[in-house]
Amino acid sequence: MAQSPESNTDSADGAYAKSWDTLGALIAQGKSFSGRERNCVFLNLGGKEVSFACASGAVHLDHADDSRAVIPVDWDGDGDLDLWYSNRSAPRVRFMRNDMVSGNAWLALQLEGRTSNRDAIGARAELTLTAADGTKRTLWRRVKAGDGFLSQAPKTLHFGFRAEEKVERLVIRWPAPGVDEDIVPVPDAGRLYKLTQAAAAHPVELKLLALAAGAATLPAEKPEVRAVLANRLPVPKLEYLDLQGHVKSLEGAQPQPLLVLFWGSWCPVCTAEMHEMVKRATELSGVRILALAVDTAKPEPEKSAISDVRAGLSGRGWKFDAGFASQATVRALAMLEARALYPERPLALPSAYLIGTDGKLAFIYHGRAGVEQLVKDAALAAQTPADPEAAAFPFSGRSAKKLFPLTVAGQAQTLRDAGYFVDARALLEQSLPNSGAGGWRLIADLEESAGRWDAALAAWKKALAFAPDDSATLLAVSAAMWKSGEHKEATAHMQRAALLNKDAADFQNQVGKVWQALGEHAKARDAFTTSLAAAPENAEVVFNRAVACQFTGATAEAIAGYESVLKLNPQLLDAASNLAWLLATAKDVSLRQPDKALALAQQLAKATAGQNPAVLDNLAAAQASTGDLKAAAQTAQQALALARATGEASLLPEIARHLEAYKAQRPWVE
Repeated sequence: MAQSPESNTDSADGAYAKSWDTLGALIAQGKSFSGRERNCVFLNLGGKEVSFACASGAVHLDHADDSRAVIPVDWDGDGDLDLWYSNRSAPRVRFMRNDMVSGNAWLALQLEGRTSNRDAIGARAELTLTAADGTKRTLWRRVKAGDGFLSQAPKTLHFGFRAEEKVERLVIRWPAPGVDEDIVPVPDAGRLYKLTQAAAAHPVELKLLALAAGAATLPAEKPEVRAVLANRLPVPKLEYLDLQGHVKSLEGAQPQPLLVLFWGSWCPVCTAEMHEMVKRATELSGVRILALAVDTAKPEPEKSAISDVRAGLSGRGWKFDAGFASQATVRALAMLEARALYPERPLALPSAYLIGTDGKLAFIYHGRAGVEQLVKDAALAAQTPADPEAAAFPFSGRSAKKLFPLTVAGQAQTLRDAGYFVDARALLEQSLPNSGAGGWRLIADLEESAGRWDAALAAWKKALAFAPDDSATLLAVSAAMWKSGEHKEATAHMQRAALLNKDAADFQNQVGKVWQALGEHAKARDAFTTSLAAAPENAEVVFNRAVACQFTGATAEAIAGYESVLKLNPQLLDAASNLAWLLATAKDVSLRQPDKALALAQQLAKATAGQNPAVLDNLAAAQASTGDLKAAAQTAQQALALARATGEASLLPEIARHLEAYKAQRPWVE
């Protein structure tokens, strides 16, 4: 498991950072942080064995909220615990009053310290109870300073117990030097008491805040979107064609705020927006407006698109700058938006991006922005970032920006993802004097993503100069050396890394991953086999070895490996997916198990709600292996359409080949 840094000065390892990148990519694709599951409540069935039953629907707590924490508190003072939910999305707070009738007894305490801290944080209350048959048991509660994520429980200690039990003894252990315990005179059940250190307990009258029941009211959705960036993002060099066909560029600081407006000649909302701008051009004198038509933002735009744009500008009486958008320009600003707002959305028209005089993206608009709003925002974009930050929040308060600084690495990654490798590297190089090995690692990753292995190797060597005894960096250097043809040197660095990493299982697993990434699957299988000998119950290593076996044609070993993984971790979908594929498509007929493959593939399709093209591709193969080629063709067609819709272009050729086989009445065989 990737470990998070132990302090804010430590750097995270590569696996940890990669995990966050993967999570961020999923959220950017519109996936939910929590998988959109309903809230669950489990009933403890008691007994010697740990056993629970799901009671979510029975107690009406199975809300489809994106909940983050639940706080139990006796809000109405009737002795049972009510619930407050803290949610990530609307409703942000939900209160559920507990009106269930149980007939049980209760006792609640509010503690106040004297020689200990006044809030009695750390104090422990022990309540001893006696049943009718003389059986005794002791319940305890501790006062805590914190409780849940995005929530805080009250400091009141609540005890619930059976009605026939009697309170025999109450002991408070205070968190103070030299104070052992307070033995409190037995209070009556069914009351809330305040108990001050070394003083008698006395009942407290509850002051209740009445809450009326009602349905959650959500704000009405608006067709327009206006986003203010509290952390402005640097904009890379943007190129476009002006109306005469000349290449123009935008980069760096500007004398005026710049509004880049994407529009289409066929877009009626664009027409209305541009007409209003022309009509009120005088009010917009403080901002430069550049309208870029997306009619030509295609690999091979039609010749008629240019004439459509010229006619559209003429019909609108356009008085500002104009030109033709390129795919690169649209993508660059879309990637900046995804970095700021996370979800990657199709370009809406009109869309506009207001760039401040500092050359950084300050405001994003979808739909009509409105002249009044543009004038106000342009004034803010011409000022220091502090003012736009204040405008980003609908109410006053303290900003947490200092806790989440916009790092150079994050900015560089945005530029890299948009295809601006030169700009990304230039940004990273600016930070090199202060970033040491970390900065060179980022540059090496950047060069690898661009396929420049010689440059990546040079960067890895510089990172190694800062951290010569870091086994992970040594492995990265060896991988780059191998890719660059320096096989002897690569082996030497790998051997040195082995001497530094004393955890043989972990190291060989990392070595296997390096070989796997380099396409050396036989070497990867050997490394995973060595790792597995030291850690036979490690599900990750078992899975990695099974993948290597699959790549090297050892299908029987791969099948056995995936089956072992699922025994260790039944929830590992990748293992189930790969197993289903092999059981359906194995070249060796004796290894095929069509019915088992179909059952696995159907379970996976259900678990992913039919929204994973690779899983649907597996399901089609399983259907074909059972002889249902018609269903296989339909499922493969769905997989193909879904892959196109989600932008998973790498899957398209493979799924298309499978589909052709099914249409030709042939199951797919590896």
